[in-house]
Amino acid sequence: LDLGFNPAQVLTFSISGLNEEQFPNRAARHELVDRLISNLEQLPVVRSAGAVFQRPFEHGPIGMDSGVLLEGQTDTPDGWNRNGTVNWESVTPRYFEAMNIRLLRGRVFDERDAPAASPSVIVSEEAANRLWRGQDPLGKRLRLNLNDDARWHTVVGVVATARYREIADPRSDLYVPLRQSTIDVQHFTVRTTGDPL
Repeated sequence: LDLGFNPAQVLTFSISGLNEEQFPNRAARHELVDRLISNLEQLPVVRSAGAVFQRPFEHGPIGMDSGVLLEGQTDTPDGWNRNGTVNWESVTPRYFEAMNIRLLRGRVFDERDAPAASPSVIVSEEAANRLWRGQDPLGKRLRLNLNDDARWHTVVGVVATARYREIADPRSDLYVPLRQSTIDVQHFTVRTTGDPL
């Protein structure tokens, strides 16, 4: 079964309970994440490293769901309900490379996705096919009902559908860059050239 990612030669670990005096705001925590990933990638056995809010199968079928509203739809309960929910993830730019989640169209996150930039989003192939059947999803805009996020996010990439919460039936995945996210990452993913232990 194609999981949409390759777990071989990947080490994951988590960091929780960051000291709020030392890291008082989201920007300070993001700097810590960037520094840690940069240090990891300098190790000779490390191919790439990234971070994600919830790693695949962390809580079984439990995860972070978000409703979506597509541009042109009415901002009403019916408008939100017609699209169903998506599995929502906050990630760093090289997370996709570290997990071998294939980029199918567009681009992955990079320095263009800064906190002050227009919000961007990457969708899975499953999400693209469900939300914009028969259309090119690149450049399309959507809103999330997560943490009262009223911003419009522009689709910049489409990646392979990964199985985060269920083996049999993959959900639609939606990724936002950590720098623009309202939720921090919790898990680091490190792909190595040999045994990650």
